[in-house]
Amino acid sequence: MSFPKRRFPTPRLLVSVRNRDEARAAIAGGCDILDVKEPNRGPLGMADVAAIKEVIAVARDCGEDDGVPVSAALGEVRDWIDPHDVPQLPVGVEFVKLGLSGLDDAWDWQYCWQQVLGRFKDRAGRNLAWIAVAYADHSVARAPKPVSIIAAAAQTGCTGVLLDTFGKDGQTLLDWMPPEEVAHLAAQTAKLGMTFAVAGSLRIESLAALADVAPDIIAVRTAACRHGERSGSICPDSVRRFKAAMTVTFSAASRTTD
Repeated sequence: MSFPKRRFPTPRLLVSVRNRDEARAAIAGGCDILDVKEPNRGPLGMADVAAIKEVIAVARDCGEDDGVPVSAALGEVRDWIDPHDVPQLPVGVEFVKLGLSGLDDAWDWQYCWQQVLGRFKDRAGRNLAWIAVAYADHSVARAPKPVSIIAAAAQTGCTGVLLDTFGKDGQTLLDWMPPEEVAHLAAQTAKLGMTFAVAGSLRIESLAALADVAPDIIAVRTAACRHGERSGSICPDSVRRFKAAMTVTFSAASRTTD
C-alpha cells in the first residue's frame, strides 16, 4: 500500500477532521484525503476509536467509486512507550502516523519507534501503512532532525513522510524552515521512494512559496476551519477556497517550467 501520489500539476489536499460532521464538510469542500485527529490533544492528537470509525463510514459513503482515503494520527511515540495496551485500529484506516517529540536525547529513538509500530501492527492484526512525521521546529519538539527521520523512515518501510510543526501557535512551517530546505527534504524523500506531505498551519498565502517544493500532499486543518481557528469546525467553503488556490498556484507554476 502506498500513500496517494501527486496528481500533476496539483498536490492532493488532506484535511484533518475530528468527527463525522467535519468529515462530511471536508468532502463537500473537495478534499482528497481525510485525516482523523483531535486537535485539542496536541499536533497529532489521537481521536477516540469511535470517532475514527465514524469518519471511515462517511468516507465510504461519499459517492466516489473507492471512497476517500482515511489516515489517522496516533499521537506521539512517547505516549505508547510504556507497556500498556494500544488501541485496535478499525479496518478502513489506510495510513497512520506518530510523532517523535521528546526523543531527541534518546540514543535508541529508532528502536522505541519500531517497537511502538510493531505493537500497533500486532494489535490491528494486519500490516499498517506508516507515515513518518518530521517536525520543522524539532528543537521545540525535542525531536530528531528531519533528515534523520527521513533516513530512518526508509529503513523502517514507511510509505511516506509528513513535514509538520509541533507548535500550533500561529507560526507556519515556512516560519521555521525556508522553502529551499523544504524542497531539499522533498527531494531526499522522493529519492528514497516515499511520498512527501507538508503541513504546519499552512495558509493560502503559503502556497506560492511551496510551488517549487512540489509536495505530493498538502495537509491542513486551521485553513479549513471556520474563521481560521484550529479548534473550530471544518467549513466547506474554506476547504473549497484553499483547494481552488492550490489549483491556481500549482498550475501557474507548472506553466512557467514547461
